[in-house]
Amino acid sequence: MYQTKGNLALKQSSIAEAYPYLRLVPKAATFYGESELQEQHQDLRAYKPFMATIICVIAVLSIVWGVMDTRAESRRNQIAQSVETQEVTVTRGDNLWSIASEHPVTGLSTQEVVNFIEKANSLSTAMLTPGQSLEVPC
Repeated sequence: MYQTKGNLALKQSSIAEAYPYLRLVPKAATFYGESELQEQHQDLRAYKPFMATIICVIAVLSIVWGVMDTRAESRRNQIAQSVETQEVTVTRGDNLWSIASEHPVTGLSTQEVVNFIEKANSLSTAMLTPGQSLEVPC
């Protein structure tokens, strides 16, 4: 059994029954015949228009996604700027996610509230210590 790619083929061989290995065999045409390889190549050419369509669709979807994401980011920034804050003291067992869950903001996900708290408090790490003061949404 041979596996081909381009003009190469992998041939399963064995030195002994107990030690099989794969050997790289150049010039796959010598095993398959030139006409069979040309047919495979022509079959792949038939997919070119289809692939071009797929690439165009992906490009359009990427652009639409980028525009939508930009608008959503702008909306989130407007919400975050209008949020009033209060100071809370971190207690044992608190983490940014639990604090953000206790102080939700309409229109923002919990992750976005976590990001807001990190930015508002200039946190470089998610590690919190009991007694630490944080500005959080009201």
